[in-house]
Amino acid sequence: MGVAVAVAFPEPHVVDHFADEPPLARAVRRIDEAVGAGERAGLFGAFAVLVLVSLYRTFIDMFASERPLWAIEIVRLSAFSIGMLGAAYATQSRRNFGLDLVSALFPTKVKALVRVFTNVAALLAGALLFHGGRLIQHALTKEKQHYEVIPTTTVGWLIPVCAVLIMFHVTLHIVIEIDYLRQGKTAPEPEVAG
Repeated sequence: MGVAVAVAFPEPHVVDHFADEPPLARAVRRIDEAVGAGERAGLFGAFAVLVLVSLYRTFIDMFASERPLWAIEIVRLSAFSIGMLGAAYATQSRRNFGLDLVSALFPTKVKALVRVFTNVAALLAGALLFHGGRLIQHALTKEKQHYEVIPTTTVGWLIPVCAVLIMFHVTLHIVIEIDYLRQGKTAPEPEVAG
């Protein structure tokens, strides 16, 4: 019986795309994955808080006709956290943007160079996001704050913090690509690696 099941449902062939990965690239990829796991946990936490507080707010409004301001503040912070952490996590998992249509026309080594230049552009975009976030923080500190629990400046901190995470991931991706190229290899395609 066991043989029949094994023949009918063979084990899927798992390909290790990182089997011949250079040591530096492997170490950098593991750091990138560890930070990404933290971002994924943060996304899960923010989503759970968003759902639970939204449900609470809805029920308290329906049954007690109360509309606590703190619940709206927490929902706003949770939603913004999901957006900003989602951008950082998308960068880590290489699912934020790509030039797949254009890069399909190039040979493998040229694709790797295109990924390096794309990551450099993303690094510059992250720097602009960081700068814009700092400007927003500065503007928010000058405003009169109306809050119950969470100051508006807390939301403003999410922009530069997540911009730093985005730049961190992009820098690690550049290091990985260059290490592969230095070894005469090309890194696995982002679709395979993610």
